[in-house]
Amino acid sequence: MYMPRCSLIFSFLLLVCSFSISAQTTEELSEKINSQLTKIQSKKINEKVYLHIDRRSYQSGEQLWFKAYIFSNYDHKLSFLSKILTVGLLNEAEESIVETSFAVKGGRASGGINLPDDLTTGNYVLYAYSGWMKKDEESAVFYTQLQVENRNANSLNAVISMDKEQYSPGEPANISIKVSDNDETVIKKQVFNAKVSDLNKTYFQEELKTDKDGGFDLHLTLPDKVESVLRVSVSNETLGVVGQEVIPMTEYEKVDIQFMPEGGHLINGQTNTVAFKAVNFFGDPVDITGRLISDQGDEITQIQSFYGGMGKFQLNPLEDRSYKLVASAPIEVEKDLPPAVTSIGLHLFSAGKDTLEFSVLGDYPTGMSLYLSGVLNNALYTSILLSPEASSIKVPIESYPQGIAQFTLFAEEQPISERLVFVNKHKSLKISSSIEEQEHETKSQMSFQIQVTDENGKPIKGNFSLSVADEYFARIGGEYQASLVSQMLLGSELLGKIPTPNYYFSNVSSYTTTALDLLMLTSGWRRYSWDYIFSDKINEEAVRNQGGQVVATVTDKKGNSVPNVEVQIVNTTNFSAETATTNAQGSFILAPHLVPELENIYFKPPSDDMEVAVAQSSGYLASNLSNVEPWESYYQGSVERSEDIYLGEDYEILDAVVISGSKLSKAPTHVTDRYELTNQMSVKSHYFVETRTTEELFADVPMISSASGQQGGFVDLVKQVTNIYSYNGMTGQLLLRPPQTMLYPERWGSVAVLNGSLMGKDFRVLDHLRSENIEKIEVIKTSAMAIYYGSVAANGAVLVTTKKGQINSVNPMPVQPERVTLKINKEFYIPKYDSNGVLEDKGITEYRKTLHWLPSFNTDDFGKATITYFNDQAPKTATIIIQGTDGLGNLGYYVDQYAITNKEQ
Repeated sequence: MYMPRCSLIFSFLLLVCSFSISAQTTEELSEKINSQLTKIQSKKINEKVYLHIDRRSYQSGEQLWFKAYIFSNYDHKLSFLSKILTVGLLNEAEESIVETSFAVKGGRASGGINLPDDLTTGNYVLYAYSGWMKKDEESAVFYTQLQVENRNANSLNAVISMDKEQYSPGEPANISIKVSDNDETVIKKQVFNAKVSDLNKTYFQEELKTDKDGGFDLHLTLPDKVESVLRVSVSNETLGVVGQEVIPMTEYEKVDIQFMPEGGHLINGQTNTVAFKAVNFFGDPVDITGRLISDQGDEITQIQSFYGGMGKFQLNPLEDRSYKLVASAPIEVEKDLPPAVTSIGLHLFSAGKDTLEFSVLGDYPTGMSLYLSGVLNNALYTSILLSPEASSIKVPIESYPQGIAQFTLFAEEQPISERLVFVNKHKSLKISSSIEEQEHETKSQMSFQIQVTDENGKPIKGNFSLSVADEYFARIGGEYQASLVSQMLLGSELLGKIPTPNYYFSNVSSYTTTALDLLMLTSGWRRYSWDYIFSDKINEEAVRNQGGQVVATVTDKKGNSVPNVEVQIVNTTNFSAETATTNAQGSFILAPHLVPELENIYFKPPSDDMEVAVAQSSGYLASNLSNVEPWESYYQGSVERSEDIYLGEDYEILDAVVISGSKLSKAPTHVTDRYELTNQMSVKSHYFVETRTTEELFADVPMISSASGQQGGFVDLVKQVTNIYSYNGMTGQLLLRPPQTMLYPERWGSVAVLNGSLMGKDFRVLDHLRSENIEKIEVIKTSAMAIYYGSVAANGAVLVTTKKGQINSVNPMPVQPERVTLKINKEFYIPKYDSNGVLEDKGITEYRKTLHWLPSFNTDDFGKATITYFNDQAPKTATIIIQGTDGLGNLGYYVDQYAITNKEQ
């Protein structure tokens, strides 16, 4: 479940539909391919999410800090589609324990999650997905593993012993358990739950009482078939799990070897490159050595893994002969190679910094035309009609962005070979620091400079996040765990588990380059599913979903186009809402998923003096989306704070206030859990108003079908929730409280928010809603929502959540919460020490696992930024991790360590 999905554009193969290469020129072929890519792009717009977290090991009850980057799935530029990010935590049973929503601005969000006090010790999965990803069940949800230790779990300890060193499936097992406390005093006559299970099924479970020696025994028969890891666990109702062990099985030692011929097939009579990958029962890589032999016993070559269980060898298969690999280490295993075929294949024999060189394996008939395409991020970069006499194909790659390029060889009417190549690895942002230029003592102030450049040393202006944590807690899971770079360029693009993703970007060397190409040949290898690709079904799907391009133009009363204004877009079919911003020509392109619903779309420009006109054409391109704010707008000051809420000293936590009829009462305890915004509101004089149940509230209210100035309008429903000061049916403006001055009363109107999207101050935009479709109406009469929607919401807001707006599920996301609530973030505490090393903030523990967390900082015009914080009083090794982007799709990752010493010792 935790493995990322393949988002390389497999559907690119749609382009093979009914065109003959022999009858086309290169230009015509390029035009056809671009057309097919455009169709695919129009229905595959999505986002990718990555979370930078402050560390990877926590205790229950602690705060987990994160910075989220939300990118377009095509060009890795920051996405402006989603306004909401959902972050949650799964336990080993894949149950959602915590789930919270955060506001997104400009493709970024940051905040924290309080880990529950009752979490048991074990592995957990942090997941995240954007609001836009909820629209597509194929979204690649972000996952990363964490370790959590229950702060009270060490009070008891269960020692688990087994009667054999290893078991076979279906064999009897005798397991002994002894429970004691930290002082090794045995726990007598206490009841514990003993369970034997894997991730999917429980095979044995019983409540047993310890004897006078603090122990008890389990006698059971192991399952006949082992599909995942078997564990025996011992738990207590109060303390949770007090001990667990993996049951050693012979199945765990099995090694599976997979062969992946370059280009897709092993070709007769040609020198083929054959990649292989060896994994164990757990899916972890296993390095092997062995021999490749023929069916007649001849040894062809010696075989040895190169990195991570991957390797390759050369083989010229002869017709009517078969071959197998006989591995001798770590265990003996034999595996047959796939049979050779008569075909044509693509072979990469040279990969330079600026040029790739391919050759074609196999003989092809005279007069057959071959065509090579190179595609990355669903854009065509290479289009070459091959000459029959050409011995090699040189492909310039300077114009390619960094990432996985898909090279496909076409013969006549179909693709016959494919090769994935990671291009321009060197184009990652280069991040360095001056951390090594100073001594690092306990309680000392740290101040060092960050420098960011491109591959040519040019200073880069970008947005980054930084964590400094105790090395013991910072990189649990290995030195080469996933980073922003590896997740966006590998983890979200390839099938299967990548054990050490950041290894391939740790340095640029011939060794890591070779290892990365082996990853392309193995994890990136796949054969075409010809039946599906050429089936009528997929072609019908393409036609049905490609739709057309809808261009909308905003004009004023004189007919002049209006640039750079935001338009609210409401889909009255499913009660969803989003926004778009006009470009310099006053136009924007409607997102593809809204095109089929055009007749149900309502457009609301920012002023009654403006009109929206639409025109439909074809050939939608994701890069034409106009609701993208300029990157430069995010460089306001040296440090960006727009994503986080920083409260002053004069604040207090207020209880929820519920209005039921005319009676005010304190909210019951469960409201705090369900409505996080209520409990998190920390600004003096703010209060939160919400309805109890839709059925009770709207029982006597007629269906809405007319303007808000008349009976049955949406404002009539608002009046059932709370008293309002005034409503102007001519302008749609609603005042929740008296204005402080009678001057410019239009500035004092509240705003309407539908399913998290700001709809403006004209409440007539919500007249399409029907009461049976509304799940909840919430009213905030003060400026609380200004922290999310700016000064326009300073006079209160009416938040509407529709039932249909919540039913879309995302597989494999957990069950969605009943409503979206936004969390107001806390500020990361930064202690200060005086000149004598005394902590100025008394009462604060001086030992910190996370020394510093800076979710958002910008480099200046010279690519520089200065970082300042204090070390704590404990000697340790600290790990610095910096990640970020320049906003143009270029990603950066930096890791360093320094030792903190105690000068007094």
